[in-house]
Amino acid sequence: MLRHLKNWVGALAAAILVSGLIAPAVLADDEADFSTFDLTGNWSVKAKMTWCDFEGQMIVSPTEESHIFHGDLTMRQLCPGAEEPIVAHQTSKIYVTGKQVTVQSTITEVIDPYREEPNTTYAPDDFVMTVKSANELYGIQTDRYGRRTARWTREELGIS
Repeated sequence: MLRHLKNWVGALAAAILVSGLIAPAVLADDEADFSTFDLTGNWSVKAKMTWCDFEGQMIVSPTEESHIFHGDLTMRQLCPGAEEPIVAHQTSKIYVTGKQVTVQSTITEVIDPYREEPNTTYAPDDFVMTVKSANELYGIQTDRYGRRTARWTREELGIS
């Protein structure tokens, strides 16, 4: 019995030792430093809403600080029964902290084909995203009406 207990304790100690060696390697990859992640470029933006489709384009440019970017966002909102989308032009300040990307937007213009007066109900599109790869971000889009899942994909521009 004592021999079996010693074998079991030895096996447990080996398992703990091995997991201690493997876990930091996996953790290190998950916690890779993305503070210098370059968001510069054109991104396709989609947000999933139950009743309306939100999609658009974010053009991201660098600033003097490596973890802060400037964005020009154009979002189109198309709801069932609508023939034309509402289009919102926005400027965005984008922060990269580790694998997290935070976007704070300000509306510059809303084109609403269904109103003669300016649209004051469209809320800025803010995002909290996680870097999945150099060309994909996943997370949420938030505004004063709620939260919805979002995905950004980097658009590959061809050479002309």
